[in-house]
Amino acid sequence: MYRGYGVDALPGRQLAECQIVRKGSHDSGFTLIDTVVATTVMTIVSAVFTTSVLRMYATANTVEAKSVTQTQISTAMQRLDRQIRYGKGISEPYTIAGITYVDLLAVQQTKRQCIQLRVANGVLSQRTWTYRASPLDLSPWTAIAYGLTSATPFDYLAPTDALGYQQLTVTLGGGTGSGADTNTVTFAALNSDRTTGQDYCSAARGM
Repeated sequence: MYRGYGVDALPGRQLAECQIVRKGSHDSGFTLIDTVVATTVMTIVSAVFTTSVLRMYATANTVEAKSVTQTQISTAMQRLDRQIRYGKGISEPYTIAGITYVDLLAVQQTKRQCIQLRVANGVLSQRTWTYRASPLDLSPWTAIAYGLTSATPFDYLAPTDALGYQQLTVTLGGGTGSGADTNTVTFAALNSDRTTGQDYCSAARGM
């Protein structure tokens, strides 16, 4: 008897098994449309996540910078309070080359020291020298606070009948926009009176 090798030659049971194997051998994967949709969704999710993370980091950096600036301003105000309270003569604020200055004579017992303050490029600095020293023993400029945005940092107040001392109002601000903070403090020079002069420490102006 001739026995062929084609499918038609197989017995019924073997033919059914062969057909089942063929039906189960087809690949059941993703279509191109499925891949494109999944990629688009993942791209959107990644973009939203990345934007949120960057915004969170930017907010944290802004808060940190604001905190650092406020700490510096607070420390500067405490330092100025110790210096100006012993002041004898406070000058009117003046401007040289676009930079605002003020100077004062501080008296502590027998020590007389000139102090010059300035705000340049957002930095509050000071330098000192001995009153009436010749030649001037100028110290280097020392930075006290950074990141300031005050347009008019100094304001002189003359003695009044109510308060017979010279006063200096210092306004230091930091930050921009809605995050800006301004600190204003008025200091009284307790060694001054209505007859006290203002130009004791003019020797270093313009130097």
